[in-house]
Amino acid sequence: MSVKELQTQVLDLSVSDRMALVQVVVQSLRDPHQCSDRRTLVHKMKGLLRTAQPAPTDAQVADMLNQRQMERTLT
Repeated sequence: MSVKELQTQVLDLSVSDRMALVQVVVQSLRDPHQCSDRRTLVHKMKGLLRTAQPAPTDAQVADMLNQRQMERTLT
């Protein structure tokens, strides 16, 4: 997963999930030895992205993108 893909997925998270992700990142910066293994950190972050909901369909994604674009143009 590239950084750009991760950033895109992070923006789709709920506020509480993003806060949990921030906590994991900050903790890794405070104690670099605790999360020195990159695979462990990536695994933890991917776990935050998992949901019990099925992935949205292409039509749903298109609708979400259209809504977001309309929100941007109205503000």
